Amino acid sequence: MTTQNPQAYTTIIRFYTSLLRQWANQSCSQRSPHRNIPQFALTSGDQGNINDLVTHVANMSLSLILSLPLGSEFSLTSSIVSFYEFVSVSFEPYCVPIMLPPLYLTYLLVQDISATTLSRVCGIIGNYKQAFDKHPKPIRLYYPQEMTDSFNWCLRDIYHLLWVSRAFIATKNKSLGLYCSPQLREALNTYLNSIEHGYAIDISLGLSYSPLLASTSAASWRLLEEAEIQQQSLDRNFVNWHKGPVTQLSLAALGKNRGVTVSWDRYKVDVLIYLAARGHNGIKHLMEHITESFRAQMQALKTVLAQT
Repeated sequence: MTTQNPQAYTTIIRFYTSLLRQWANQSCSQRSPHRNIPQFALTSGDQGNINDLVTHVANMSLSLILSLPLGSEFSLTSSIVSFYEFVSVSFEPYCVPIMLPPLYLTYLLVQDISATTLSRVCGIIGNYKQAFDKHPKPIRLYYPQEMTDSFNWCLRDIYHLLWVSRAFIATKNKSLGLYCSPQLREALNTYLNSIEHGYAIDISLGLSYSPLLASTSAASWRLLEEAEIQQQSLDRNFVNWHKGPVTQLSLAALGKNRGVTVSWDRYKVDVLIYLAARGHNGIKHLMEHITESFRAQMQALKTVLAQT
């Protein structure tokens, strides 16, 4: 596939997005005698035709992403993400199936050089999680086991990458580590540690260290630190200010050494709220659906705000 004119492919993908919207609307408007009867979603009637269209766009998108230099054509990447934003919310039982992007494509987009792309892709994954949660049960009557398995692997990989600082860890039957081989991961880890003691691959793409998110996370922390100094009645002239980047260990040490006392989960939740307020809601949206600690922290914050 030639990529000499990426803008032409942007137009094609937008066309397919419009076509998919039309097909989805037609499928949902037609009454079928098989509605409400469990059937294999990806090959049944109109659902099969819709899935064929999405599969075609998936293959084309993956080819384009692999053919172009990273970040060379933002409009094309954006059109691919827009296509999947529609796909991820178009699910309707018995007329429009859940149709996941290939894992390779998802992982390439997650590692794009744009924070906007990262946020939007996380939002898409969150939409799919909602769709599976709302889908009639049992899921195995509608979708192959390998599809649900791959989605669970994707959830765990993104969770490891952004939330628990375990980037690129592959665990048999649980996660793929974004297809990063153990040998490459170890080599990267050794290199990072040679730059700075304690710097590791685990945290390199998390909220505090990610090249895409670090500056925003730092700004979020400064606001949180100022607010906690007042809340905890500390003397800001003598308080031990965090030097950054924020880590779980540094927060634990800070609270014991004349600094503010803030939990690791509270910090991460605050960063995602800060990102969401600035147009990057996707990561927060995803974590709301997959992380119990996130939901608990959000509820605690709502309780505090209601009392103030």
